[in-house]
Amino acid sequence: MVKIHRCKFFESMPSAVNTLEYCPVVKIMALARENGTIELWKHSTDHKQWHMSSSIEGGSNVSVECLAWSKGRLFSAGSFGVISEWDPITLELVKRTDVYSGAINAMVATEDNRLICGSDNGSFSIFNIDPMSKNL
Repeated sequence: MVKIHRCKFFESMPSAVNTLEYCPVVKIMALARENGTIELWKHSTDHKQWHMSSSIEGGSNVSVECLAWSKGRLFSAGSFGVISEWDPITLELVKRTDVYSGAINAMVATEDNRLICGSDNGSFSIFNIDPMSKNL
């Protein structure tokens, strides 16, 4: 008896990577793609490979140009001038905050619970991250 196996192939065309940021607290790398998708990557158990554990789907009205981790909390920002906080466990949107200064091109979280965003108009904004709640 001859066994037949049917196999289909397709060419995967992943969207370009805009930015990535590693969090040593939760040991997860967040990766943002050009299509607005945020992927969360973890090490394999032998620490030799990375694998995508989950993703937050983007869309036509989504822009993610930068990512920042603050004590296990994930923040994203992009060309619409909005900071979004995501729960890395449930993948739910926690909060959105407008920076009122245009597109955000750079963002960094500091050790003293601040989020600093650089905008395309040359300005930067500083937000306090409340460590006891899910609010900026």
